[in-house]
Amino acid sequence: MLTTFAVLVLVLFALGAAEALRLHWAGPATAAACAAGAVLALAALALGAQGVLPLPAGLGGEAHLALDGLSEVGLLLVLVPAAAWAACGQAPGLALQAGAMTLAVLAADGFTLLLALGLLALPGGARTRGLAVAGLICLAVALALLAGHGAGLRFATMRAAPPDGAAASAALALVLAGLGLLATAGPPGLAVLPGLGLPGLGLYVLVRLTFDLAGPATPVWWGLPLLALGAALAMWGGLAVRAAAELKVLLRGAAALQAGLAVVASGAGLAARGADLPPLAALALGAALALGLAQAVAGTLLGLCANAMARQAGTGTLAGLGGLSRRMPGTVLALLVAAAALAALPLSAGFAGVWLLLQALLAAPRIGGLALQLALAAALAGAALAGALGAAGAVRLVGLAALGRARTPAAAAAEDPPPQVRRVLAALAGMALLLGVWPPLGVALVQPALRGLLGAGIEGGWLTLAVGEDLSGYAAPAVLLLVAACGAAAWAWLRRGPAARLVPRWTGGEPQAPASVFEVPAGHGAPAGAALAGSASVRAASADAALADAAWAAWSAIPWPPGWPALRRRVQGLEAAWPALLALAGLLGWAAWAAPR
Repeated sequence: MLTTFAVLVLVLFALGAAEALRLHWAGPATAAACAAGAVLALAALALGAQGVLPLPAGLGGEAHLALDGLSEVGLLLVLVPAAAWAACGQAPGLALQAGAMTLAVLAADGFTLLLALGLLALPGGARTRGLAVAGLICLAVALALLAGHGAGLRFATMRAAPPDGAAASAALALVLAGLGLLATAGPPGLAVLPGLGLPGLGLYVLVRLTFDLAGPATPVWWGLPLLALGAALAMWGGLAVRAAAELKVLLRGAAALQAGLAVVASGAGLAARGADLPPLAALALGAALALGLAQAVAGTLLGLCANAMARQAGTGTLAGLGGLSRRMPGTVLALLVAAAALAALPLSAGFAGVWLLLQALLAAPRIGGLALQLALAAALAGAALAGALGAAGAVRLVGLAALGRARTPAAAAAEDPPPQVRRVLAALAGMALLLGVWPPLGVALVQPALRGLLGAGIEGGWLTLAVGEDLSGYAAPAVLLLVAACGAAAWAWLRRGPAARLVPRWTGGEPQAPASVFEVPAGHGAPAGAALAGSASVRAASADAALADAAWAAWSAIPWPPGWPALRRRVQGLEAAWPALLALAGLLGWAAWAAPR
C-alpha cells in the first residue's frame, strides 16, 4: 500500500511537468490520480495499513515514507479537495501542489517534510519565497530540538526520545511561528481558495509535531498558546465572513474560521493529555480532525460554488449578484449545503466537529488551575462567538447571492456551470450530506489516528455520538426523522389554509426595473467584470436593501419544480406559521442535545 502511494507522488510530479508544458490531458489525469489516492486512503483506513518505506535519496540516508492512521487522515484532507478542483479544471498547476502535499503527509523524517513544504512555495513570488524560507527555518530548528543531540531526523527516533524542559517549549514556539509564516506565504492563487488542501495540511503538520513527535509527557500549559491563537483566528474569520463584500474575502474568512476552531480543539487536546486525561484528549483531537474533514469537503464545495457564481455573474462582489436561485438552481442547492456546514447547523457536515469541540471545552474545567480554566472559558466564548458570526455570514451569503432579484445583466443571464462541474458539486454535496446525517462515519475515519496517538477513542455507536454515560449525545438520524415529520406536518397544514392573496414584491424603495434592462440574448454569458449598464434612474440596490429584499422574496424565489404552484402562492400564509416554526426550533434543539442511553 505504501509503495502505491510513493508511485502516486511520482505520478503527480510527472503530471506537474505535463501541466507546465500545457498538455491538455494533464488536468483530467491529475483529477483521476488524486481521486484514486483518496480511495486508497479510505481503503488503508479500513484495513489498518501501516508501514515504513526507505527512499533511495536523502540527507545521510535518512529519507523515509511512513503510513499510519494520522497520515491516512491527512491524505484525505489534501487529496479530496485537490481531486475536486482538478476535476473542475479551475486550478492550473495543481498537480505539483498535490504531489508536494502528499509527500509532506507521507514523510517520516524531517528532511522529506521540509523538502515537501518547500516545494509548495515554488509557484510564488519573491515575498512568498522569503516568508516560506523563514517558516522552513523555524520548522527546521524545531525538528532539530525535537530530535535531541545527534539523534537523527527520523520521526521514529524522535518518538523514542522526546525533548523536555526549555527545548520542548522552544520547539512548540518555533512550530507555531513556522506554520504561521508558511500559511502567510501561501501561493496567491491558492491562499484565497479554502478547499485546495492547504488548511488540512497545516492541521496535519501541527498534530504530527505536537501530539506525535513531542512525546506523551507534554505539560498542561502547552494548550494555552493554541487556545489563544485558535480563538483569535476563528473570531477574525467569523468577522471576515460576516462583513465580506467579495467572495474571495468570504472564502478566506471561512477557511480561517474552521482552521481556528480546529486549533482551539488541538489546544484543548494538548491540555487534556498533559493532565493525563486520554478520553478527553481524544474527544478534543477528534473534534479537530472532524473539523478538518468538514473543511475538506464542505469548504471545497463552498469554494467551487463561489467560483462558479463569480464566473457566470461576471463579478466576485456580493452586491453584484442576486437572483441566482432561478438562473443557477443546481449551484444554489450545493451552496445551501456548504453554507449549512459553515453555519454548523444540525444535519450538516460542520455540526459534528463543532459539537465535539463544545463538549470537550465544557468538560475541560477539570484540567489545571484557575489560569487554564479561565483560558478554556474564554476559548469556549470565542468559539461560540465565531460560530454565530459564521452562521450570520452564511445567511448573508445565501440571501445576497441566491435570493432576491438580479442586480446586474450578467447575473440575470447566468447559467449553471458545465455538466462536469455540476457532477463534482453533486458528489461533494452528497459527501457533505452523508457526513452530516451520519456523523459516526466521520468519527470512524479519525479513530485509528486517535488510538495511535493517544491510546483512546471517541465512544458512540453506528448511529449516535456519545461522550460518556453522564454527558450528552447527538443522534442525527433522530433529528432527521423529526425534521421530516415536522416538515410533512407543516406542508399538510399549509395546504389546508385559505388561498393566498398575491401582492407586488417589495423592492426596497427602488422602482421596478424594466424588463429591457436585463434583456440578454439566451445562451450568451457576460464577460468577467461586467457592470450594470442600464438607465441612470435604475440604480443597483445596496447590500442592506438587497438583503431585506431577499428576506421578503425568499419563499417566492425558491425554484420549485413544476406541479407545486399552489405552495408558492401561499407566501402570506407563512405569517400564521410562526408558532409551528418556533415549536420546530425547540424540538430540534432538544433532539440535538438529548442524551442517548
